Amino acid sequence: SQSFGFVSAAEGFVFLSAFPVGSVYARMAQRQGVPAMQRALARRALKVYAAHVALLLFLLFVLVPLACRAGGAIADLASFYAAHPAPALASGLALSYAPALLDILPMYGVFLAASACLLRHAQQRGWTAILAGSVVLWSAAQADGGRTV
Repeated sequence: SQSFGFVSAAEGFVFLSAFPVGSVYARMAQRQGVPAMQRALARRALKVYAAHVALLLFLLFVLVPLACRAGGAIADLASFYAAHPAPALASGLALSYAPALLDILPMYGVFLAASACLLRHAQQRGWTAILAGSVVLWSAAQADGGRTV
């Protein structure tokens, strides 16, 4: 759970998993065509989303009520849900609320879903724009560019 430089364990996992995803699905696009790659990535992203939903529901409907009764630390990790259950559930399903320790699956699923467009763009026009955009987004994140106050 500790950062290594600018990268947390969750971000490191997503970054490292991008390499095999890119390799496998780029090869699939070359052999079977871009539509086959897009369908395969969409199926994988839906599986990740389903896992996220299952874990979110388990956390919110099983673990949090147990922790609230017992006074456990999990109740603190899901304090937004305890205060606002309906908005927390809706935003969790929409991937905008990620309780502590459940942030990796939404991030991974979004990146998987975007991978088909990015791989298609890279095959047609190269990697320059994608890499430049990634550097800009990463740099903005290091300067707290996405933080709202």
